[in-house]
Amino acid sequence: MADPWYVPLFSNHAKQYGNERYYLPSEITWLLTDLGFKQVEFFGARLGNFSREHKLTSQDFGMLVVAFKHLTANALVQRYTPRCNRTP
Repeated sequence: MADPWYVPLFSNHAKQYGNERYYLPSEITWLLTDLGFKQVEFFGARLGNFSREHKLTSQDFGMLVVAFKHLTANALVQRYTPRCNRTP
């Protein structure tokens, strides 16, 4: 179970449990490059307005991460070709 933190509700105190994790762009880049992604780009989001036109700043509510992964021709064939001899 996650560590509790306390949030005051009206005059009472309610115990809330949570397990949130915030990532820095450098951490996301590191994780995605470990998974084989070559190009990682970050863009800012203004309250649900995700766009590649707005560069990420410290004033943004969220971030949009776009990553590209190069697949070989053989990997593409295996991904998009159904298997002929499937057993149920």
